[in-house]
Amino acid sequence: MRFTVQAGDDEICLLTAHLESFPSGMAERISQFQEVLKIMRTETRPSIFGGDTNLRAREVSRWF
Repeated sequence: MRFTVQAGDDEICLLTAHLESFPSGMAERISQFQEVLKIMRTETRPSIFGGDTNLRAREVSRWF
């Protein structure tokens, strides 16, 4: 989900998601997270993402 909120004179993009939770869903979960990152990279306003990513440590190491 994506929302735009007004913060004083500024707009902020808020995003939330609940990614695939089953251990066997790694490919789907990574695809879903890549979509979130794609949205955030193209968003011109400051963006905040919060949600239940269900990412495992080995999956997170791809980005951080």
